[in-house]
Amino acid sequence: MSPSFVLILAWLAVSCAGPLVQLSGATPRREFAIFAALGLGPMLLGTTAKAWLVRHMPAYVVSLIAVGEPIGATMLGMALPGIHEMPSRCVVFGGFITITGVIGVLHYNRVRPLKAAP
Repeated sequence: MSPSFVLILAWLAVSCAGPLVQLSGATPRREFAIFAALGLGPMLLGTTAKAWLVRHMPAYVVSLIAVGEPIGATMLGMALPGIHEMPSRCVVFGGFITITGVIGVLHYNRVRPLKAAP
């Protein structure tokens, strides 16, 4: 999305006379607090950390972090009492394959460093 489009949407959200979302039930505040925490916590900190890592580590290491993010999110979903969602066996197996691949890439590149061009 272009920055001007985002600014127009923000202006519309602020200037509308009525709410953009109809609030009903007892939990909307809790839900909005969860989404705000997701935006401020993992999204903002994760993006900032990746930008910093790109300057200090090889690009393949930083891209492997993105591969591991769903595994971390699954573990958070298991651990947080408000969510407490258990992954299926297929998800656990896929996570195991992903972690094995990440460890393999990191180990391979540590054992055999890239050769300099002649």
